[in-house]
Amino acid sequence: MTTKLSNAAAGVKLAALTALLNGGSLKIYTGSMPTNVEDSATGTLLLTEALSATAFGAPSSVSGADATAAMNAVTQANGATTADPGYYRLCKSDGTAVEQGLVAAPRAVTVTIASPGVFTSVAHGFANGAPVKLATNGALPTGLTAGTTYYVVSTATDTFGLSATVGGSAINTSGTQSGTHTVTRQDGDLNLGAPIYSGQPVVISSWTKTEPVLGA
Repeated sequence: MTTKLSNAAAGVKLAALTALLNGGSLKIYTGSMPTNVEDSATGTLLLTEALSATAFGAPSSVSGADATAAMNAVTQANGATTADPGYYRLCKSDGTAVEQGLVAAPRAVTVTIASPGVFTSVAHGFANGAPVKLATNGALPTGLTAGTTYYVVSTATDTFGLSATVGGSAINTSGTQSGTHTVTRQDGDLNLGAPIYSGQPVVISSWTKTEPVLGA
């Protein structure tokens, strides 16, 4: 899109959105994100954290730059169950969802030595084309490098392939591997440093919302 807003107008839009969240909540679920915010939530509710009475600070005002607003402190909550997060919803005080987005956190993954290599991560929720990075405490198979951005192909409920380019050919793996591997999506709107564990606190120390001046 070529539509462009002034920073002041973008700030007004962002202030209107964040005002809806005053006294509301942040909810994190497993699985794939519903198509529309108005759709019923799917997956398992992992966490509900209460937002402050003033959920976000006032939007910034910098000429020519995107408007941003930083989240105020939330009430820390413990995970309801141990699972990998998939998406979040920001809700009004009455529980009505007003925004949803993807959650990024490291999740366990295994990979076959095959042509192409097949990755397994239960209910991963990745769409084809999603950018991800791998990490390991051992060694990845030949053909894969930790910290490199790859793109999901051939996605299914629990499995997927990886390509060096969007929509490209799935990568072949060879050689040997060791240790435990994780995969983390790179297109998350809310980034967590770890999976959610039952009874363990989830600390979200900072989060900034953005309203673009270009393409708004």
